[in-house]
Amino acid sequence: MGLLLILPHFLPTTRVAPFSGIALWTSVLFLRAVTVVSIAAALILVLPATGVFTAVTHWCLHGVVPYVSAHLGLDGHRVGEAALAAPVLIIAVSVLSTGFALVRASRAVGRWLRAHSVGPGPGASVLVGDSSVVVASAGIRTPRVVVSAGALLDLDDAELRAAIEHEWAHVRRRHAIWKLVGYALWAFARPLPGSRRALSNLGFELERDADRRAVMRTGDPLALAGAICKATERQGLERSRGLTAALASNRVVERVKLLVSADWRPTRWEGPVRIVAIVALLSALQISLASPELVGAGVDQLLAGQGGYPGGCS
Repeated sequence: MGLLLILPHFLPTTRVAPFSGIALWTSVLFLRAVTVVSIAAALILVLPATGVFTAVTHWCLHGVVPYVSAHLGLDGHRVGEAALAAPVLIIAVSVLSTGFALVRASRAVGRWLRAHSVGPGPGASVLVGDSSVVVASAGIRTPRVVVSAGALLDLDDAELRAAIEHEWAHVRRRHAIWKLVGYALWAFARPLPGSRRALSNLGFELERDADRRAVMRTGDPLALAGAICKATERQGLERSRGLTAALASNRVVERVKLLVSADWRPTRWEGPVRIVAIVALLSALQISLASPELVGAGVDQLLAGQGGYPGGCS
């Protein structure tokens, strides 16, 4: 299991089709999420049966510091309850904070668009009055491509068309939904080291996929590379406003190098990457299906009196 969590980080995913990379990192995030939840469930169900936990919960503070125990109500049972609640609390805080951040970013984008929208722009986009180079997609239910006045001034015709095609590729390929799923999985996987990197890799693969689709429609990878460089140089509002799948986001140097090479041919790594993605997905599903049985067995054990806090203070 540990190998499946580490191995994907060493695979050359830039040498496979973008969708293979998207499938890989989505599966890895799913596996990480169910692993964190399973570890939390195991701690809650298994920890009470350990000798250390029994020793702690048998400890009564009033025998050592009567005054503190009388006023704080602190004893071994309270410590045990806190230890069992900690995994659930950590996951809950992660999920709630991630959801709050996503909602806040979405509302900020909506307010910014309402305040700065000027009218229709090129390529069925929405034109916003801003001097920064902004070409981005926004929204999930009604996705739109946003183009700033600064982009019209700084990008030439080929670059502007490539940038708009890139963003429409995000819309057509439902990348905003992929990102939302990624963030939802990351919210659960967040306590596990390496999960943030996995989420970043998923975002990079979504950008690669949009880059490839845009080049397929325009036939001009250098124009898209130029647009990315200009958008990055100007540090557009896409970074601070959280616009979905913004043009200048996520490992720009790697993307530009891939566009300049313009080599989309599949390599021998395609098969191994897909195999790892499938194995990670099946492992996550197996853990998910086994978890209810584990929880049920633990509850039965506790109800039968074989778990919990055996009474008495030592």
